[in-house]
Amino acid sequence: EAMSSYEQAQINWRKLTEENPTVPLYGKWLAKTHDAIGKLHSRSGHLEKAMVSYEKAATVIRDLLDDKPAIPDIQMDLAQYYTRMGLLKKDDGKYDETITYHQQAVTIVRKLTQDFPANNGYRWGLAGLYHNMANVQKDIGQTKESLTSYHEAIALSKKIVEDADSIRYRVRLAKHYRAIGNLQRDIRRWDEAYNSYDQAIALMDTVVAETPTFLDYRELLASNFVELGILQHDTGQLGEASNSFQKATEVLKKLVNEDPESTSYCN
Repeated sequence: EAMSSYEQAQINWRKLTEENPTVPLYGKWLAKTHDAIGKLHSRSGHLEKAMVSYEKAATVIRDLLDDKPAIPDIQMDLAQYYTRMGLLKKDDGKYDETITYHQQAVTIVRKLTQDFPANNGYRWGLAGLYHNMANVQKDIGQTKESLTSYHEAIALSKKIVEDADSIRYRVRLAKHYRAIGNLQRDIRRWDEAYNSYDQAIALMDTVVAETPTFLDYRELLASNFVELGILQHDTGQLGEASNSFQKATEVLKKLVNEDPESTSYCN
C-alpha cells in the first residue's frame, strides 16, 4: 500500500536527517515524504490530515533554511508546500487563509526571480502562483486584486515567451489571457475583454498550427472561441457571436473525427 511505503520512507529519511543534520538533501526528502502522504490524504478527502502533513513538510524545510538560507531549490520547495496548504484551505472554503498562504509563496518565489532573473523556472512558478491567487480573489469578490494578480501573471509569462519561446509557455500565457478576459467580461469591461480573448486566440492559433496532432491544444482554441462568442452575444454582436461559435464547432468536429472516443472536449 502506498501509505505504508511512504511512512516507511519517512522513518528512513528522518533517521538520516537526525544522524546527518548538515546534509540538506536528507531533510529535503523527509519533507517530500510528508508531502506525498499529504497528497494521499487530500485525494482521500482527509483534509485535516493532509494539512498536518503539509505543515510538517514546511516545518522541515523552514528548519533547513534556518541553517542554509541560500539554497534556491529548498526555498522553492517551501513555496510549493505553502501553495498546497493554500489550495487545501480553498477546498475547505477558507479563502482568506488561502490567499495568505499564496502570498507567502509569492514572496519567496518573487525573491528567487529577482536573485536569478535568467531562471525561467522561477518566473514560470511565480506566474502560476499569481494566476491561482487571482482565481481565489475573483471567487471572493476581490475584483481589483484579482485583475492585478492576473496582470502580474501575464507580464511574467510574456517575458518568458520573449526570452525563451516554447509551446508550453504560449499555452500558459493564453490561459492567463482567457482567465482575465472572463473576469473583464463579468465586470463589463468589454473592450479589455475583447483584447484579452483576441490575445488568447492568436496564441493558441500559433500553437495549433505548430502541433496539429495535439488534440488538447485544439480543444483550448475552441474554448477560447466559445468565450469570445459569449462576449459578442452579451454586447449585441450576434452575427460575430455566431461566427465564433461556428469556429469552435468546426474545431470540435475535427477533434471528434480524429479521436471519436475522447471526452476531453466534453468538459
